[in-house]
Amino acid sequence: MADAGTDMKETETNPSAKPGAARGLTATLAVALSALSVVVLVISSGLQVFFSIRAQQAVIAGQQRLIAHDAAKTVSNFIQEKFTVLEAAVRLSNPADAPEEERVRVLASMLGLQPAFRQLVLLSGEGREQAQVSRLSKVASKNIAEYLAGDALIQTVKGTEYISPVYIDSVTSEPMVVIAVPAGSLLGDVKAVLAAE
Repeated sequence: MADAGTDMKETETNPSAKPGAARGLTATLAVALSALSVVVLVISSGLQVFFSIRAQQAVIAGQQRLIAHDAAKTVSNFIQEKFTVLEAAVRLSNPADAPEEERVRVLASMLGLQPAFRQLVLLSGEGREQAQVSRLSKVASKNIAEYLAGDALIQTVKGTEYISPVYIDSVTSEPMVVIAVPAGSLLGDVKAVLAAE
């Protein structure tokens, strides 16, 4: 009992020695556990947001690729259709061997049937203009033969289709290209080049 009395005396003289220390340790552990829980939640939420954004970016990029692919396919089909029109005109009317009035009539009828064509020109194998028609005035129309100078003309005279790089019209701000096909005789000799803007 003597020992118990000593312990009671210490507790009476220092009442906060053991219970207060226990409360302080409990409070410290509670705050630390709460802080750790908050940090874990913040990190977890941040990672979840990060991965969610990356997944959405991947979906958007995939959709953009599909849209671009469809647009490229549409433009490619449009250009190929115009090449087919030019080739059919060359085969049916043979403008390289036709008189000048006939050449202009054939080009004018093509211009009327194909609203996508702004200008049509028939060039000799050397690049001299043989016939030309345009929807534009003489001042506004550019010489599309400039786009067929050098290698482009040689390529087309050798029997290959040609398409120029895309350029933007300064007046309408439309993307434009010049396409050209070889125009030859019935025997297959290339005598001229039919080009369209």
